[in-house]
Amino acid sequence: MPNFDAFERLMVESLTSAEQAPVKIAANARALAALPEASKPVFAHGRSATDLERWIARAYGALTRAAGSSNIVKASSNNQVGKDLIALPARTPIEIKSGLSGSKTDANLGLATIARAFGDPDDKTLAEIMRTPTIARRALWQQTHNESERLTLIEALKTDTMNALDRYFHRKLTVGREAPRSLTNLARAVAMGHSTGATIEAYARANPTPPLLLCADWSAGLVVYGQAFLATERVLVAEIKREAKRVGVHLRGERSGLKVLIYPNFKNSYHGPGPDGRIPAEAWVKGACFQVWVN
Repeated sequence: MPNFDAFERLMVESLTSAEQAPVKIAANARALAALPEASKPVFAHGRSATDLERWIARAYGALTRAAGSSNIVKASSNNQVGKDLIALPARTPIEIKSGLSGSKTDANLGLATIARAFGDPDDKTLAEIMRTPTIARRALWQQTHNESERLTLIEALKTDTMNALDRYFHRKLTVGREAPRSLTNLARAVAMGHSTGATIEAYARANPTPPLLLCADWSAGLVVYGQAFLATERVLVAEIKREAKRVGVHLRGERSGLKVLIYPNFKNSYHGPGPDGRIPAEAWVKGACFQVWVN
């Protein structure tokens, strides 16, 4: 899957009000143009810095019109905040995508939020599956010095984790049936643009106004998009799919066909003592969470 993270970080930074001075727009456009083509969404392929400078201007104009404000600030670098930009003074949260191909995570959620969605009052069972084995993998990495043996053992432990998660999903869900209400609420909330545990819980209680969702468009700069489930449709468990490396839950709107994938992730590396203490995230040693994609 293409990784557009660097492009999207620069794109969001470029669309704040503070970055609209001509010299800053030009610098951001050069940085976007300098990225490898594989790290750019399709609309930016082959575009020069001058092309992208003009696109930033179009996008900022579209953004301020959609938000009804010319005071746009970066939300936060903290994932807990969950949105890219905020329009002041109303503090309207704004989510910006580089495309609608499903290449961007719609939410990155902690174990407690996912556990509640699957009907657990606490996250002990899910933590035992997802978080506890990270400690064993760290110890194995540090104690095994033969690289080939280390990778083989780590992969075996990762397989054990996904097998346990697969069993957990099958205990909680029935393929072809309606998803539990708590899981349906999570899917509906994320589809509408809510992307933190707090805003998802608020959606379940009060159905607050959703964030402003915008997608990059070459001609218009940015366009408003929507991806919500139909109000009266059921959200079904379409599939619990066990792949070679991971297992995921696929949900689907019964009439809209809107799809949601809930997928485990271990997003952080681990930094232990000593010059060789860093263990890569690929070993699943820290940051157990779940990614949610809406398609």
